Amino acid sequence: MSTPESTVLALYRYLDEQAPFSTQLSWDNSGLLVGNPGQEVRSCVFALDVTKEVIDFAKLHHVQLIITHHPVIFSPIKNVTEENLVWQLIRENISVISAHTNLDLAVGGVNDALAEALCLEDVRPFVNADSIGRIGRLPNCMKAADFAEYIQDRLGQASDVAFTACGPVHTVALVGGAGGDYLHEASTCGVDAYLTGELRHHEWMEAQRLPISVYTAGHYATEAVVLQCLCTRFKEKFSGIQFFCCDSSNVMSL
Repeated sequence: MSTPESTVLALYRYLDEQAPFSTQLSWDNSGLLVGNPGQEVRSCVFALDVTKEVIDFAKLHHVQLIITHHPVIFSPIKNVTEENLVWQLIRENISVISAHTNLDLAVGGVNDALAEALCLEDVRPFVNADSIGRIGRLPNCMKAADFAEYIQDRLGQASDVAFTACGPVHTVALVGGAGGDYLHEASTCGVDAYLTGELRHHEWMEAQRLPISVYTAGHYATEAVVLQCLCTRFKEKFSGIQFFCCDSSNVMSL
């Protein structure tokens, strides 16, 4: 019989303490999206998304819960057939908790993990329309091109960093993932550069007119940094559960 300390609900509540689901933005769909709150959890996988590969790994290792950043159900589902990931999860009795914008906003969440990965100092909130993001200072001032190389080195997954150069970079505003909506706020908050995961074409056109350098390092690379942080925290809290951390290149057991 499962105990309160090893159920889907127990892990949900702990995640809610770390990144309250009540703080998610109005258009988001974070929470327990698939499964049974009372289900016993012996193994859990952290991943950015639910993919076929993640489900296959969960099946192979008898995982009961997947915790993701991106919601497995976002837009309304019109049908559920055997090709659908939700159908496969239900068939395998695998629950899914997704923490999206609430994890972006949270202390110790996506954007704090990104700032830590870049070794930013004096990190503070980047105040914008949704209060998402962080501002910090690099240990040393860098040339614009050198900062692009630094991002690649620090993030690992960022294989292709694109940027517009407007001068040396010392202070940085950042928003992991798709941060095009915050370009204007970034250009008026007194920083030298703005880093995000991706921009749409018209946002890139706007970026080239701004008085700051703008960088994109990939949606995945700017958000996956939080997975290891979550794994470590949950392992310390739930010592009787085995945790795995999935990224695009490998799966690690913690």
